[in-house]
Amino acid sequence: MSSSVEVLPAPAPPADGELLAAPGSLLAAGERVARRAAAPSTRSTYLHAHRHFAGFLAARLGRVPEPRDLTEEALLDFRDGLEAAGRARATVAKELSALRRLAVALEAEGADPAAQRVRANAVGRRAPRALTRAELERLLAMPDRRARRGRRDLAIMLLLGQAGLRRAEVCALRYEDLEELRRHPDPRRRAAVSPRAAEQRTWVVHVRHPKRGRARAVDLTAAAVEALQTWTQSRPEAASDHFFVSLARNRPPEPLVPRALNKLVGAYAERAGLPEDRRTPHVLRHTFCTLLADGGHGLEVIAELAGHADVRTTKGYVSVSSERRARAVRETFEANRGSRGQLLEPERRSR
Repeated sequence: MSSSVEVLPAPAPPADGELLAAPGSLLAAGERVARRAAAPSTRSTYLHAHRHFAGFLAARLGRVPEPRDLTEEALLDFRDGLEAAGRARATVAKELSALRRLAVALEAEGADPAAQRVRANAVGRRAPRALTRAELERLLAMPDRRARRGRRDLAIMLLLGQAGLRRAEVCALRYEDLEELRRHPDPRRRAAVSPRAAEQRTWVVHVRHPKRGRARAVDLTAAAVEALQTWTQSRPEAASDHFFVSLARNRPPEPLVPRALNKLVGAYAERAGLPEDRRTPHVLRHTFCTLLADGGHGLEVIAELAGHADVRTTKGYVSVSSERRARAVRETFEANRGSRGQLLEPERRSR
């Protein structure tokens, strides 16, 4: 075998001429939609928001964005960047309203329907959405491992939840992106992903074309390696060398698209009885980061595994549980003092 949402400040709106509104581009489509608005003020608002968002995407993708690049994850990134930059909630809400309408207008051209639900946070930044370890295990138990589709879907969800890959990164994987190596030289990396020595398999997944161009290699757990090997044995012949392909009955296998992972994860999450706001692929990425943090691993290690250029971005993915807060205090201040009962014993004797 050879295989949301970053909280970064949104860039300033691009000046005229910085983005070429070429036919078929997101900006060209945005200008077309904006011109349909009746009121001049609405047209101006739409044009500003569309150009701002197109500039944001162009800086991340390194190319002129297309309608298919208007995804829920991208819009969540954009929103969180505006809020992190201190933009007023009314400003954020206005831009998101314009972009939601754009997502509706461009759905037939490939825009993600889920982007139509993105709204400004009511108070501050949205808390990270993460599953508990028990919820993640319940979700991973849903695919039928006896069926080809179940074997594929389990491998996908393990890459999302135990390797922290984004939807697009999973869909872009090819056989050569999965590689067996000697043990990673950094023990922090090995311990973060596979705490037990017996599970420290020497497989990594190379993410070569990630968002914002930050390539990385992520160590794989034993469960992920087994699932990927099982899917390799089940994968049908396909014209593409993409690792994951569609399994439609009446069509030849094709590379999966990110939107298909929304449907896949959503169906299993519903079957597992997970809360409605915990049924997206990006929730699994939050879960990956949060469980690493709960395991006591530093933000710099999590940032490297998640492909974050700045650890400040990683903080937006990590949910601090009450158990983790309690453990931090207990381990810091009570490690050499004994239990609470022992600490109170002298007071009881004085009475």
